[in-house]
Amino acid sequence: MGASGQAGVARVATVERAAGVAGTPVRALVSTLRAAAGLAQAESGPPPAETPTASAPPAWATGPAVACFDADAMLASGEVPLGPVMARARQLDPGELLIVTASFRPTPLQEMLEGQGFRCHIEPGFRLLVAR
Repeated sequence: MGASGQAGVARVATVERAAGVAGTPVRALVSTLRAAAGLAQAESGPPPAETPTASAPPAWATGPAVACFDADAMLASGEVPLGPVMARARQLDPGELLIVTASFRPTPLQEMLEGQGFRCHIEPGFRLLVAR
C-alpha cells in the first residue's frame, strides 16, 4: 500500500473504532496489540470510562420492524450489507424500524446511517435498530 493509501486508512481506522467494531474495551485491544508486537505492557493507571454495553432501548425503538437484515449471511454470500440497508432505511416511514443483526458491532454502518439523520441503537448481541 502506498503512502497515500496509508493516509486514507489512518483517517478512518482508529484503535477506538477497531475496538468498537470488535466489541472489546480499547484498553484490552491495546494490550493485545502490544503483546503481539512484543512490546511491554503500558503502566497501569485508572481504567478509562467504558461505554456501557447494554442500555434500555430508547422510546423511538418500539415501533414495528418492517425489515430485517442478517449482515453475517449477506457477507457470507458475497453481498455487502451497506447498499441494501441504506436503500431500505431511506424507505422507512416515521415510527418504523429496520433491524440489522450481526456477530460484530456494525460501527461503520451505524455511523453512515447516523450521518444521514437516522436514529440508531445497538442492543446486546450487536442487533442494530434503525429509525427515521
